[in-house]
Amino acid sequence: MTEYRHDPEACLGLREVRAVCDELTRWQKNQNGTLGRLEAKLDTLSARVEQAAIAEATRRGAEGMLKWILGFAGLSTVISLASLLWKATGT
Repeated sequence: MTEYRHDPEACLGLREVRAVCDELTRWQKNQNGTLGRLEAKLDTLSARVEQAAIAEATRRGAEGMLKWILGFAGLSTVISLASLLWKATGT
């Protein structure tokens, strides 16, 4: 029986496999960089959305408080005018 020895360094298939491996490694590094940039942009976007939500809640709270204050001031004005009219009529 003939002894078969395979030299890995002379193998054409091994060179192709190494070339594909190198290409896949470059692709993976490129994808990881792209995903890292996307992650950073999503974090920035998330922070901006959170700030916008807080600003909106603050604005709604301020509007509600202003409406309550204006309503109270309006009611007080109406009561004061009614009181003045009642005193002016003498009844």
